[in-house]
Order: sequence, then structure tokens, then C-alpha cells
Amino acid sequence: SNRSRRVVVYGAGPYGQLLVREMRANTDWNMNPVAFLDDDPMKVRKWIVGVPVRGGLADLERTLAEYSVDEVILSSPLINGQVEHRIREVCGVLDKRVRRLSMSIH
Repeated sequence: SNRSRRVVVYGAGPYGQLLVREMRANTDWNMNPVAFLDDDPMKVRKWIVGVPVRGGLADLERTLAEYSVDEVILSSPLINGQVEHRIREVCGVLDKRVRRLSMSIH
């Protein structure tokens, strides 16, 4: 289907915000950023670049269900270790794709 993929961006910092702007600018990506998750409690319940921050790691499963999410993108290199492991574990069980933003300059 050509329905745009519903994406949760994990990490609402500068990389996550850049990613959301790019998704909106590049309609051929077919990606719709429906929510952020972020481990900073100060960001939770805010709207950042027009996208709601729905919580942190503990809110992953609920957010995936609530927003009918297709994919989670890890926006920051700081999202690693146990947090990344848990995200991949949850998404594996629920058959959701996980990808990581990587920045490169050529």
C-alpha cells in the first residue's frame, strides 16, 4: 500500500527534530511522524515540532498500539545499551521495524 508509514521517533532532541522536518519535506519517504518518545521527563507531554512527546521507554508498547505505529526510529547515538535492547525486544515481539538515523557527510 502507498499509505505513509506511521513512525515513532525515539529521542526528541536535535536529531529527532531534524528527522521529523525531513520526513515532512520529503514526501517520497512516505513517513508520517506520529509521536516522539524521549527519556527526558521534562520533554514528556510537550509538543515538539508539532509532534507529541508521549513518554519514555515504559510507554513504548502503549504508544505503538495507540498510534498504530509501523516503525520506530532511534534518532540519537545516545540511545543504546539496555534502552536500545528493550526497544528492539518490544518491537521484535510486535513485528515493528526499528531503524537508526545515521548522519554522514560525503
